[in-house]
Amino acid sequence: MTTINGHSLNGNGHAANGNGHASIDVAPSTQVKTVHFSSKHPDLTLLYLDAATPASSSSNKPLIFYIHGGGFVVGDAYLIPAHLIALAQNMGAALVSVNYRLCPEVGIRNGVEDVEEAWQYVFKGGLGQSFEASKTLIVGASAGSHYAVQMLLTTDPAAQPAAFLNIYGAVGVDVSRYGQPIPQSVLPHPLLDMPGGFPPLNQLIHNLYNKPEGASDNVSEWPAGASLKSGLLQPSEVRLGVLDQLLAKEKIDHPEKWEAFWAANGLSKSLYGDLQAGVRMKPEDIARSLLLPWGFRTGNFVEMLRDADAGQTLEESDVYLNITKRLQGAADPASTGRLPPTMSVHGSADVLVPPSVSEGFHAVMKARGEESELLIVEGKEHGFDCGEWVFGQDDDVRKVDMWVRAKLGVTAA
Repeated sequence: MTTINGHSLNGNGHAANGNGHASIDVAPSTQVKTVHFSSKHPDLTLLYLDAATPASSSSNKPLIFYIHGGGFVVGDAYLIPAHLIALAQNMGAALVSVNYRLCPEVGIRNGVEDVEEAWQYVFKGGLGQSFEASKTLIVGASAGSHYAVQMLLTTDPAAQPAAFLNIYGAVGVDVSRYGQPIPQSVLPHPLLDMPGGFPPLNQLIHNLYNKPEGASDNVSEWPAGASLKSGLLQPSEVRLGVLDQLLAKEKIDHPEKWEAFWAANGLSKSLYGDLQAGVRMKPEDIARSLLLPWGFRTGNFVEMLRDADAGQTLEESDVYLNITKRLQGAADPASTGRLPPTMSVHGSADVLVPPSVSEGFHAVMKARGEESELLIVEGKEHGFDCGEWVFGQDDDVRKVDMWVRAKLGVTAA
């Protein structure tokens, strides 16, 4: 067994994290490194996947800078779609995936600071490699797109990346919408609907929030308007929360499906060992993955995103969180910062972040005279690309591939 920067690789090129769980699969030619990038928060890390192929030399290697999703409250740098890893390998590109501090222990502004620090670290040579903005693609998924746009709007135009891929991005968090409870009929969940509630979730919410007056111990029955406690500490480890997705669909997929899926993307072996949550995820990990649907169902989601310790009000959060509204209201587009050429990809059946969010963002960008393309993928729900998109084998995937290559100036293999 080989070790690279603390990550062990087995005979299949499968990396294992510090707890012995399988973490990410890559081709044998790709090195996986874990890098501590933050001088302010030493526990923050990024994953650096370096495609060691003859297609690109150290002086002209493209870079994909990925910001994971998870509703701002869960997820980690290992949550990279297989098709994106495959694209990086095919282009001979490096891929960086960033961890950031999670809400509700901090506010969204703190997560933006972390992403910005990681960006500066990479482009100031922290990885021992020089990258050019003109050959860099920034990719955000869901909450990750929000962080990407917040950072890009403050980035020096001369240092802007070549392009931005916005995948079902939460770029227009509307406080008025997400501050209202979403009915159980719209967002059913077997664990939220347990009689008495899911005990680990009840414990987690009681640790994070002040119990509303007259509320029961079953947090699934809490009203909107619950307030966060102060002085919250970041969780020491946050798992991917894939069990939440599987239970929401009322099925547990077999390992053979995931093995075939990753093999179809040209990757060495499936992530199923890490995703088989019923075996390896602890109850508190499952509870963490329920924070997002709990917040939506009870109307307490927006409260998770504001920096309560800094005294930030919900009204101030609204101005900051709804990026589309902010851009639309700017008389002079230059006053808000500019964005690089952007492609927004969204599933038409997305309930968590409706496709209207990407449609509105695209319309505002076009009205501002900025380059924007929109791809609505019919019938797909939130997170569809993580378990369904296969590199090179779908018309929509190929559209994204061709767009990325054109923006980075990389010819097809």
